[in-house]
Amino acid sequence: MRATLANITRFSVLSLLMVLLVNASYAQNGKRADWTPEQRAEKVAKNLTKKLELNADQTAKVQAANLTWQKARDAAKASNDRKALRTARKAYRAELSTILTSEQQTKLKALQDARKAKRKGGGK
Repeated sequence: MRATLANITRFSVLSLLMVLLVNASYAQNGKRADWTPEQRAEKVAKNLTKKLELNADQTAKVQAANLTWQKARDAAKASNDRKALRTARKAYRAELSTILTSEQQTKLKALQDARKAKRKGGGK
């Protein structure tokens, strides 16, 4: 009887530990959904600065353009207006093309193509 009680206790503790670990991993995934447009714009600007080697002026302009895009995106999603979303995305991309040099635009296109291929390929 003692051996059985010890086994049940061990099993319960291990099960509880597994549930806590799985729960913690799910909690980390949901954080981005709560970001404000300002936080998302800053994150995108930092990412593009690093990947495209933007100067300080370009970074500020990209962040401002992205903030405008993020706010328009949120508004269009809230009203479920796909046409407004498409229009805002086109305006953002047009503004990006005026900010970036031709080499940076080429790098950005390569990054977008790689991301698109990764999505279609199942995340490999």
